[in-house]
Amino acid sequence: MSGAPTLHFEDIGVGQSLPTLRAEVTTSSIVVSAMATRDFHPIHHDLDKVRELGHSELFLNIFASNAYAERFVSQWAGSEARLSKMSIRLGAPCYAGNTLRIEGTVSDLGGAPMRWVEVEIRAYANEIVHASGVVRLEWP
Repeated sequence: MSGAPTLHFEDIGVGQSLPTLRAEVTTSSIVVSAMATRDFHPIHHDLDKVRELGHSELFLNIFASNAYAERFVSQWAGSEARLSKMSIRLGAPCYAGNTLRIEGTVSDLGGAPMRWVEVEIRAYANEIVHASGVVRLEWP
């Protein structure tokens, strides 16, 4: 079985860019993620209520935004890395029909006894900043 090549801690450097993640955000993905995280706020499933509040479409909740960020760094780092910290700030909403684009750069490294990497991320919803922050990964 072949998969993504294993990323070795020794091959990572500050300033290194991660491969961009692009995801099409749909009404279904918004509703499913909201229900899965028990976020029953109508802005994530009730289009009439959303429009009453002045928005055109349903939008992602913070848990879904965090999940996309986790997917982004995990696909890059591989199965040996463990996510140990995530600090994400929301910006503009990510609406159904938007393309979510996530980019990141290695911003800091730590060595013995614990090998860790911090990645600064920025997520764009149709070119507007949706979320930004820092994710820390640890290697055994």
